[in-house]
Amino acid sequence: QNRQQNRVRIFETGLRFVPDTQANLGIRQDLMLAGVICGNRYDEHWNLAKETVDFYDLKGDLEAVLDLTGKLGDIQFKAEMNPALHPGQSAAIYLKDERIGFIGVVHPVLERKLDLNGRTLVFELEWNKLADRIVPQAREISRFPANRRDIAVVVAENVPAADILSECKKVGVNQVVGVNLFDVYRGKGVAEGYKSLAISLILQDTNRTLEEEEIAATVAKCVEALKERFQASLRD
Repeated sequence: QNRQQNRVRIFETGLRFVPDTQANLGIRQDLMLAGVICGNRYDEHWNLAKETVDFYDLKGDLEAVLDLTGKLGDIQFKAEMNPALHPGQSAAIYLKDERIGFIGVVHPVLERKLDLNGRTLVFELEWNKLADRIVPQAREISRFPANRRDIAVVVAENVPAADILSECKKVGVNQVVGVNLFDVYRGKGVAEGYKSLAISLILQDTNRTLEEEEIAATVAKCVEALKERFQASLRD
């Protein structure tokens, strides 16, 4: 920032040395990957509004990297307090049930101590637990039409959107080929402490064209599962 850089993206890899009685010489070496972003979301351009980066910019970048390992489907971001990070804008990163890192906005107190100018976001990962890349398995592309259905569900503010999407995928494992969160709404018509999540479901079969009754049944099954697990309700 002192060098007039308005868009910063840096990363570093290296070894972390951790005392471990089970390791050789009592020291375990972990290969780590860390990154920092701050400043503008885009390079300066006449057709782009000037916006600063936020939590979801870094999360999106990190998910793109994790996707290359073939393990993104096993990754979860769970809200967790970290003294170095901003409360409410930080998360622990889990590979299945094992914590492997963190992501978040630098805490305002630390931001002032480091004389940082504006919001700064960081992440750290135990890369050795991700480096053994899984070779993706190819599957046949269906020649039958895909069908999109949108639903909007209202859930408590503390329910992670990722858990909602994961539940939708589990319910329609054989026919739901895509689940996407395309809008989050808070405000008029939604009670305080709740949020509305707009989700698209893409349904397709590899062997035949799905009938409207089948599509409706799968969507209804998904909604019912969300009601049971998260006390979700459909938004009108």
